[in-house]
Amino acid sequence: GAKSHAASALSPNTTYYYRYFASNSVAETWGSTASFVTLGPPTISTAAATSVTTNAATLNGNLSVAGNPAADVYVFYGTTDEATAKSSWDTSVLVDDDAIAGAKGHAASALSPNTTYHYRYYASNSVAETWGSTESFTTLEPPAITTTAASDVTTNAATLNGNLSVAGNPSAD
Repeated sequence: GAKSHAASALSPNTTYYYRYFASNSVAETWGSTASFVTLGPPTISTAAATSVTTNAATLNGNLSVAGNPAADVYVFYGTTDEATAKSSWDTSVLVDDDAIAGAKGHAASALSPNTTYHYRYYASNSVAETWGSTESFTTLEPPAITTTAASDVTTNAATLNGNLSVAGNPSAD
């Protein structure tokens, strides 16, 4: 008849192998090897933004444990840090569904110049949802300068004038 054994104290996200053994006075018999993976939560972290420009940046994260079942990975971002309040963030993007472990990135665009943005990665599966920490960056801003009329003009010298109305980010010289 059917045989079963309730295994306990197993670790999450772990592959286990097993097989049954039976013996009597006639012989010993082994069943075939089978395996299973225990369910487990994903593990996500948020990494520093790269390729920051005046209106775009790459928001980076890392899914170090995909979880079982595989997780969906999102990035949430906006001008205020909304912690783990998913619906409060300005923007949420599905970066990868049924994700495998590894580096993740989202090319955020249409950002405003010289603005601080906050972002964090989020991963979820049917077992749990996890958040990375919040990271921040500030988009760049070009300087704004105008040339104005020269002054103190003489036969061999002049003062050349301009007006730097916006120093920019980073600041212009």
